[in-house]
Amino acid sequence: MAWFKPEGWENLSQEDQAWMKEAKALNKVEKLRACVLANKPERLRFVLKAYSFSRQEHYQASRLAVINQSAEPLRVILNHIGGFNFDETGAGDREAAFKLFKCVAPEAFPVWKTLCVSNKTHSCGQLAESEIIGMFPPKMSRDFLRFHLDEMGSSHTFGECIKAIGLQSTEELRFILAWSENFENTQYAIDSALVSVAEAGDADKTKLLLENKADPNYSGGISFLRAVEKGNREIIDLLLPHMDLETHGESLMGELRGKRVDPSKIDWLEKTVNEAVSAARARKSRENYTLVDADTLAETKQLPSGMKLTTLFNFKSSQQTVIVEKAGEKESLAVAVKDFNEIGNDAFIEAMRLKLVELGGKADDISRLPKKGLTRD
Repeated sequence: MAWFKPEGWENLSQEDQAWMKEAKALNKVEKLRACVLANKPERLRFVLKAYSFSRQEHYQASRLAVINQSAEPLRVILNHIGGFNFDETGAGDREAAFKLFKCVAPEAFPVWKTLCVSNKTHSCGQLAESEIIGMFPPKMSRDFLRFHLDEMGSSHTFGECIKAIGLQSTEELRFILAWSENFENTQYAIDSALVSVAEAGDADKTKLLLENKADPNYSGGISFLRAVEKGNREIIDLLLPHMDLETHGESLMGELRGKRVDPSKIDWLEKTVNEAVSAARARKSRENYTLVDADTLAETKQLPSGMKLTTLFNFKSSQQTVIVEKAGEKESLAVAVKDFNEIGNDAFIEAMRLKLVELGGKADDISRLPKKGLTRD
């Protein structure tokens, strides 16, 4: 009696045909498992077509392929059933997909890649990339990270890799940050990481993130706030030179008082904030005034409309010149000239003279005016 030859028999290699004849005594599930364990994808493909298997049997064979680190047999099974289609409803099985990813060994990157590609290609049981990254095996090879950052990457992936892996060690964080220029909009991920490492008191990661342009002023200076709450002076000293205390200092102090932080932790900060605010105000005042020459002071103001208002005080000619300009245009929109005696405010003119002298001008030969009311009316 001739042995029955299923469809596709002629496409099998002689080795596979010989094996099939020897495996006559095995049932279909035993044949399926044997093909996976022997890492024979063509033989496996034939068995999947020749016999009918339940979804559970497909899942068990897929799990065996993952555990056995047999990437090609795994790919054959998943392609045959259309992804993680292990649910009897036909809608796919997310739980089974999770379990398969969780079985991947740290050195079995080809298996991981096969699962990722199937997840991306087929509709059944699709997992978000952030869910997959959250299942990275411990002590995995760098190939896992490189694959997601290179092939599957986005700025969201970048952030998820930092959270899942980068915060575990400084070296892993350094490895991930090397990809920061490959994505757009990575600042949020880097700034959020700084908040985490500042709160944890990790100085090495804090330095690394600052070197990669992390901003301690993110979200009102929350990384700095966390460091002060924890009383970690090393982290505070790393962040402080980058803080915009003029903008955020007073609100930070308010939050710290509201949290009833130990006053000894914030007394020095209050002094630092006050000094920074005073220095910034003085700097801003100086920036508004410039010395044109020994006899002329310029006061510049940026108007909300985008216009620039420049007022020149020439103490040699005793004249005030007002110039209105629009950004990007060479010609002035308006120019007005007045003699000092037309202004009718001697105290204001005296204040401008003192500002000229403060900046190094030479208006000493002009008689000093009364020092009362040294502001505009």
